[in-house]
Amino acid sequence: MVRLFAGLLASTDRNRERQCASELFYVLTEHLGIKEEQIYVSNTGISGLVTIKVRDEEPITLVKKIKDFLDTKEKNYLIETRRIVPIQKVVSTDIEKISETAIKLFNDKKGKWRISIRKRHHTMDRDSLIGAIASQINEPVDLENYQWDLRIEILGPLTGISVIPRGLDLRLTAEEN
Repeated sequence: MVRLFAGLLASTDRNRERQCASELFYVLTEHLGIKEEQIYVSNTGISGLVTIKVRDEEPITLVKKIKDFLDTKEKNYLIETRRIVPIQKVVSTDIEKISETAIKLFNDKKGKWRISIRKRHHTMDRDSLIGAIASQINEPVDLENYQWDLRIEILGPLTGISVIPRGLDLRLTAEEN
């Protein structure tokens, strides 16, 4: 059974999900002041991925808070975490539902944009999905110099969607830890 929450999707090395979840929980509670009862952490059911729901916190804002915290501290607070992606909406993995939700999320955004798709445990045709979304957004596409990243994370039967401002894709590599 695959689980995915609107909130955060964190990636780690295979079989290191518990350690990743623990260190993120620690940063959220001890350094960002979020109460334990507001946080729900779960494995997604896919190796290397953890999903985190934080009540009363918007996912983009939450990633910005984590990024700001890490910018002021040593990077070793997140040793097991490789990437943190905000997830604004979760829908079933269906081209129509994904494209409808993505277009609503993009809504009144202006500027250059791109679509980033990560597929796990699903065979959806990427070109069909990109075509369904791109045909409905009248802003210029720029894969390199974009202001908005329309992020689609497909996890089997569930898909997480976000429109992320450039620079808020929180990647933590081994050299940075």
